[in-house]
Amino acid sequence: MRPDLEVVKTVLDLTPEEKACDPGWQLVSVRQRFIRTTAEYVRPRIIRREYFIKVYKKIRVDDSADPVFVQPHVSNAVIP
Repeated sequence: MRPDLEVVKTVLDLTPEEKACDPGWQLVSVRQRFIRTTAEYVRPRIIRREYFIKVYKKIRVDDSADPVFVQPHVSNAVIP
């Protein structure tokens, strides 16, 4: 992919329903993970779109259970 293309960063996140936690649990954002790069024609130019997902750690407020990592589901690229 050409290095001179405009880069647009897209961050995919959990829905508000997916972010909801049961009582006693807390969701903490830990990082953004790179997924893929695509080229898109946006009239009158081509841009490079970089996709990232937000990764969260779901923890018990009282530390009585191991943390669970949560991230949004991402469909596969049309062209790998």
